[in-house]
Amino acid sequence: MYAIKKPGSKLSQLLLTTTLALSSHCAFSEATEWYQVELALIAHQDEAMVDHENWPDVMAARAIELPGNAFDWLNWWHQPQSSTGLYNVSSAIKTAPLLQKPFISNGEAFADKLQKINRRKDMQVIWSDRWLQPIPEKNQAEQDENQVVINLRKPFSNKETMDIEVTGKLHLYRSRYLHLVSDLQIQHWQHLGKDSSVDKALGTPLCSEQDSENRMPASNATPLTPLCEVPTRAALVQQSRRMRSNELHYIDHPMVGIMVRAIPVDELPKQEAAAD
Repeated sequence: MYAIKKPGSKLSQLLLTTTLALSSHCAFSEATEWYQVELALIAHQDEAMVDHENWPDVMAARAIELPGNAFDWLNWWHQPQSSTGLYNVSSAIKTAPLLQKPFISNGEAFADKLQKINRRKDMQVIWSDRWLQPIPEKNQAEQDENQVVINLRKPFSNKETMDIEVTGKLHLYRSRYLHLVSDLQIQHWQHLGKDSSVDKALGTPLCSEQDSENRMPASNATPLTPLCEVPTRAALVQQSRRMRSNELHYIDHPMVGIMVRAIPVDELPKQEAAAD
């Protein structure tokens, strides 16, 4: 160990210079840990295929067979294992917010690929964005400022009586590899008032304009309560997926797939780097 005899000694100056250089290097290293992130959520619209998949986190559509039991079926969604536990059937209609700092929005994600997906009848892009962000290590990644908040509800493009709602958060972190962590709730909603088989089975009064805000009845409601829509199927998408930078990854799920890519900013093509 060296002893620094006085502040003006050559050794103290050398140590000070080395410390400043190391600090500058660390700050530069942290500054280079920025990535361009592209992410899209893709809904699967083939209900038969969704219910056919045997995933533990998917609650398939529950059959409504007898009018006498239909309201018991509906109130099932109020039980602890559904509305107050895993599934958000009593939430209000939401729209996706703008990305907040430290995210810097940078245009549409996967523009050419998403157009092709939207042409399919069984798939629909429901959210996409491209942004710049520093991706922290795991112990910092769960802080609120590093979370991408998803709050959206969209009608199915191939079925006017069905909506999909997605709420929750996503975040990325660095270790030896990049990781994407998702914590999302997915809900399908069936619109009523179209004289569908669901309407007939429930036997509730037809939906009218003044009832348009009735999404779910209270747990003490009766079959005389007018309803405009009911939940059908639901899922929790809680996944952690390892990924390499620069590679396009698709994380599949029966209800919602996640397409994601993260490119280090210093490896962006010149035209993209210039635009940034």
